[in-house]
Amino acid sequence: MVFERRDARDRPDLLPAAAADLVRQGVDVILARGAQAVRAAVHATRTIPIVAMDLDGDSSTTPRPADNVTGVVLDPADLSGRHVDLLKELLPKLAALTIVGDPVVHVAHFQAMEQQGRARSVVVQDLEIRSAQEFGDAFSMTPGNLTGALIVLSSPRLFAFRRDAAEIARQRGMPTLFLYPAYAEAGGLAAYGPDLPSVFRRCGEYVGRILAGARPAELPITRPDRLRLVLNERTARALGLPIPPSLRQRADRVIE
Repeated sequence: MVFERRDARDRPDLLPAAAADLVRQGVDVILARGAQAVRAAVHATRTIPIVAMDLDGDSSTTPRPADNVTGVVLDPADLSGRHVDLLKELLPKLAALTIVGDPVVHVAHFQAMEQQGRARSVVVQDLEIRSAQEFGDAFSMTPGNLTGALIVLSSPRLFAFRRDAAEIARQRGMPTLFLYPAYAEAGGLAAYGPDLPSVFRRCGEYVGRILAGARPAELPITRPDRLRLVLNERTARALGLPIPPSLRQRADRVIE
């Protein structure tokens, strides 16, 4: 078995050419990580099987982009309410929230967060970020422009500067909730979202089944079967926030 890897180096504009190159190579299956990579692969081929890690939508309602596509929905919209609820546990008086995301891939997520915030009497504003520089610039604004707490969504582009995001939020005293444990490990207050190693294993299983003869249309689009909650107690102490015992008990990991 030969693996052909194509890395866009945090430049989404390189993804279409990378996908087209894999098609020219005549690979037997493409594993695409990230919504933009998935779109590039679907645009490049309707015949080579594609296993998508991060399909848009929800596994119960997401239509296949094409018959040659299957995969995993990483962060379905119903996570939005849980994220707001977690922050309200940490900050019982939370009344306002800023959502940080990539404007290219997070349009639906912004909308879901705003709906869930209204249902919980929390005012939500969006902050669109395309680079680490923009993240730093956003935190250079007057404090009144950033409200209450932050939820930082994830994409390959945002993941590349997770340490910058966590450190800037900590320095500015902003309680911040991320999707993946790596962000909390980098200094974020909390993370709640899919267990990425198990998602990679699921995608690897799908690749193996396709190589053994299965058609993508026969493999259901799924969602992560495990969500992990990670709390960073060091960051909580720095922010002067006690972690509620009930939340601590539910956590998969507390970084002390």
